[in-house]
Amino acid sequence: MENREKASVAEDLAPRTEGSGIPRHLAALASAAFVLKIAIALCTYGSTDALIYEADLVKIRQDGAVALYRDGISTEWCGQAGQRSCPPFIHPPFIIHALEGWGALADISGLPLRFWLRFTCAVADAGSLVLLLRMLTRRRDWQTQIALALFAVSPISILVSGFHANTDPILIFFVLVAIYLIESRRPAWFAGAALGMAMSVKIVPVLLVPAALLALPGARRRIDLLAGAGVVVLAGSLPLLVAAPELVITRVVGYGSQSGPWGLSLLALASLHSPHLAWLHDLHARYGKILSVGLVLAASWWPRPRSLPNALLMRAGFLMVLFLSLTPGFCVQ
Repeated sequence: MENREKASVAEDLAPRTEGSGIPRHLAALASAAFVLKIAIALCTYGSTDALIYEADLVKIRQDGAVALYRDGISTEWCGQAGQRSCPPFIHPPFIIHALEGWGALADISGLPLRFWLRFTCAVADAGSLVLLLRMLTRRRDWQTQIALALFAVSPISILVSGFHANTDPILIFFVLVAIYLIESRRPAWFAGAALGMAMSVKIVPVLLVPAALLALPGARRRIDLLAGAGVVVLAGSLPLLVAAPELVITRVVGYGSQSGPWGLSLLALASLHSPHLAWLHDLHARYGKILSVGLVLAASWWPRPRSLPNALLMRAGFLMVLFLSLTPGFCVQ
């Protein structure tokens, strides 16, 4: 009996990273979802975004990346009726390098860029599942197991990674890498580098920086996190950030999406039908972004026990749900 108690205590004190092999049922579900994503990527064109990324690469090869940020692209299928132009490029400069890499794979393999983009997203989804499993390995309740299974075969994930063709799954993977490194007490520099990679894919993870800093004890580790993120973002932005700094920063940071489809922007739009509430639409149009970012930052600073299991993972999830609920937007991903 005493030996059993000692074994139980040792198991409770074991690092989270031990015993985190993928269970057979999760491996089977994830494999089936991965194969389905690849099959869809091989057999479909994807959404308009897939075609836009391919047109972006053509523009880069013909006129250079600065011209893509300055002018955007012009096609028959992009824009509203009577227009032929897409908005200028709004992604961080690292995605220019990624497009060139996917383009090189397309040239070598004969498979189009849109396939390699979606293939990368499918791989990122598999990596995200492994990270979640490692972080939640000590949670053996049935709710966690069902949640992991649903994540593995999520229809939204299948449509975004297999069909839609955008970089959000890659962003999420690097965010989870950063969270895993912080929660497992790995060097803060590496966690910052992972967070910097996420911000190099899309700018949104910058909202998680305050929560990540507060999850780290001591000023030295916080400085290391910021340094790691800054170095990676800077390295991924070269040489474009030097060639046209104002243009790149304006395009990336100034993107405002589209108001109306959901959240507060939808309620504000609906208020136009009432003469007594029409002022809500003007108020949201002026201060909606400030309100969204302000609430997310306030939620990052809200006191919470740092010692709770997966505290940063839960906080990051809450912040992203809050941000997506408040911000205007239209993209399905």
